[in-house]
Amino acid sequence: SDISQLNTDIANREQDIQDLQSAREEDTSNFEEKKRKLLSDLDELRMSKSKLEDLIKKLREDEERKRKEGERLLKEQQDIINDLEKRIKQESILIANLNSKEEELKREMVENEHEQKRKKYRLRLCVDTTA
Repeated sequence: SDISQLNTDIANREQDIQDLQSAREEDTSNFEEKKRKLLSDLDELRMSKSKLEDLIKKLREDEERKRKEGERLLKEQQDIINDLEKRIKQESILIANLNSKEEELKREMVENEHEQKRKKYRLRLCVDTTA
């Protein structure tokens, strides 16, 4: 009876050992699978990070390019405004000169009219005195 009890205990212990080995193999397999999955996730995260870094770099380059373009356009607009202001000043001077000449011509026309009237008057006087 002791021998059969020992044989049963041995058989139980051998089964326990096999169960533990199976559980350890299953744990090792699960661990390896989880490890592979984590490494795969890590690779995906690295790729995503790289893509995001590339995108950030591109956005910064676009922002810098647009800033420079904006500065260039602003300078062009300022140059155009400055040119227009110069033209306005020049045209104002021309208009003032033309107005001055127009006034001068009007005075000359009035003087000429007066001179013509005086000549006609003298001519009449001459004709009247000769007649």
